[in-house]
Amino acid sequence: MRTYNIGEYSVLKIEDVAVNKLLEFNEKSDIDETGGIILGKFNQDCSEYLITDICEVKSSLRKTPVSFIRDREIAQGIINDMWKKSDGSINYLGEWHTHVMIRAKPSRTDKSTIIKIAKESIGIKKYVFLIIIGENKEIFICSVEFNGEFKVIYNGRV
Repeated sequence: MRTYNIGEYSVLKIEDVAVNKLLEFNEKSDIDETGGIILGKFNQDCSEYLITDICEVKSSLRKTPVSFIRDREIAQGIINDMWKKSDGSINYLGEWHTHVMIRAKPSRTDKSTIIKIAKESIGIKKYVFLIIIGENKEIFICSVEFNGEFKVIYNGRV
């Protein structure tokens, strides 16, 4: 398990199975980006977040070497299914995608999309996460507060 400080009072933990799934998706990627949703748990005071699963949204609205737009309805179906199976303990925590043959650095579109998602999550949880996996097993992890504050948590090799 990997643990990262988000802020003064919060931590993000990522189970090894989730990290391994990211690496597998990255290795299987062809010339187009792929991506999906991050699932996990958070405690009531939002001081601890646990990423338990990384789900690929196989049907996407658009996939190119430099962009990925996932199908919102399919993603929501996955979230709803996991919510029910876990008796409400597993929920949506964010987005992930690959950067094929480029560094794991968020684009302006990546940043604006995750900030929009975070602002839509106001009152549910304090943070939403974005993970990008790039070439040479480089990984970028950020948190975004519902007020739109974008913070890099980790950027380096897995």
